[in-house]
Amino acid sequence: MLKVSRICKGFSSQALLKGVSFEQSEGELIGLIGPSGQGKSVLLKIIGGIIEADSGTVKFEDPQGGAKDLSESTGFLFQSGALFDSRTVLENTIFPLSQSRDFDYEEAAKKAYNILSEVGLSAHINKLPGQLSGGMRRRVALARALVSDPELVLLDDPTAGLDPVAANVTMELIESLHRKLNSTTIVVSHDLRRLVPRVDRLLCLFDGKIGFDGTSKSLVREGPTEIKDFISTRYDFAEAS
Repeated sequence: MLKVSRICKGFSSQALLKGVSFEQSEGELIGLIGPSGQGKSVLLKIIGGIIEADSGTVKFEDPQGGAKDLSESTGFLFQSGALFDSRTVLENTIFPLSQSRDFDYEEAAKKAYNILSEVGLSAHINKLPGQLSGGMRRRVALARALVSDPELVLLDDPTAGLDPVAANVTMELIESLHRKLNSTTIVVSHDLRRLVPRVDRLLCLFDGKIGFDGTSKSLVREGPTEIKDFISTRYDFAEAS
């Protein structure tokens, strides 16, 4: 279980996250949404251990309540993809595995090839990122996030900047790979039409706090007006009824 407790973070004396708390069950797929500039990406990076919170705690526990090392259990997809331009698709995907003390190149290459096959890129393993379309680069980034079989997967706006076809392919891959791997997953996205039908639960970040936590159907019935107004401009509530 993931336990996020009272996370606060500010920049230049301005508070951004103001005590964010939630829990996530093992294998649950959550969508993290909210207006731009609310700190969704910052919260994801705090959970992933990339940046530090000013206060609060993040714990990832096994079923017996024992703490897991987040650095070894987490796969992260950055909003920009953050691929290494001078490395091939295969080399980019291998990179997280190469950080392990018991790194074995041949074994890592097999794992990387297998996950690249899952995302439809087995024929492109020797290409550089610059030789790929935007959607293909995003799939490489997704493969890299998943290659180590992480128990916690954090995906920051995986469809940002993609055309509708590529966005659909990416979200379908995320959904199918989540079902296969059963990882505890958080997806930050502004693409609500594709996100909402696929997640188990929604977290809405408003004014530095979780303004709503529940299913899309309960959001229609019980969500605060300002959150429903925000979402209604991006998602047809009839789809959640």
